[in-house]
Order: sequence, then structure tokens, then C-alpha cells
Amino acid sequence: MIRKEAGSKGAKIGIVFHCQDTEPDFVEMNESNLFEDGNDDEEEDEDSQAIRFGVTVSKQGKTVVLQCRVGVESLHVDRVTVRDGDTESVLASLANGEGTHAALYQGPDYEELAVDLQTAFGTYVEKECGVDETVSNFMLMFADYREQEEYVSWMKAAVEILD
Repeated sequence: MIRKEAGSKGAKIGIVFHCQDTEPDFVEMNESNLFEDGNDDEEEDEDSQAIRFGVTVSKQGKTVVLQCRVGVESLHVDRVTVRDGDTESVLASLANGEGTHAALYQGPDYEELAVDLQTAFGTYVEKECGVDETVSNFMLMFADYREQEEYVSWMKAAVEILD
């Protein structure tokens, strides 16, 4: 959990992610990669991963939750919801997998929002919440490190039990 006390206009900002909450990173097609045939002679790297994370912005007992994902080249906001409670309680519920409750309004379908509003949410996460390239790279590297650490711990426990 990462916290930023002095956020936009006095808001408390928090970021939470889990090392196993990853998915294959997608690269948007553009002119530079549109005509690549994928048969490069160079050694192929393993597929890059994107990590899903939550950003909370709390002020006066209300919290906006921006559910995002970041990959090697991009940051994308997937959903924006509003919750009662402060950053700590909302972050704790997100960390426990309670990010979406069927009984609570989840906000509009994010993809149906106006493009300029989607862009504004992404800019807010980057500029006001501080999820810049450095923080994004940290999350990606730390998730990989933590996944390896958890795997070794899991393997040792399994061997100890089964041996």
C-alpha cells in the first residue's frame, strides 16, 4: 500500500496492488508497429505484463476509487466508483478483494464516458496522484519480485508438508 497525504486540494491518496493481479500487457497498434511481421531475428522477450491496481482519493468521508492497470508503455483507467469511508478503510477492502460490491452502484460503463473525461481521469491519476513512469515501473518490478518471493515461500511450505 502506498499513501500520499497531501494530494489534490487536501485529499488523501492511496495506491494498492497485489503481485498476482497481472494480465498480459496489450500494445496498441500504431504506425510504428502496424506493419511488423513478428519475424524479427532478434531474441524474443517474454510477453510483458500489466498490473491492475486501485487508486483511492479521499476527502470529507467520501472516496473515489479509480481501478487502473499499467503496463510497460501505458496507464489505463478501467473504472471509477465512489464509496463512503476514508482512504484506509477503502484500501483495506480493496486489498481484501472487496473492490466491487453488486449491491453498490459501480458507476457508468467507463468505455461509454466521453473521451475527454476518460483522458482527464488518466491525467489525474498521473499528475495529481503521482502514478508517473517511476511509480509504474516500481509497481511492475515489485510485483514481479514479490511474486517470486511468494513462490519460493509456497514451494518451501509445500515441500515441508509433503516431505
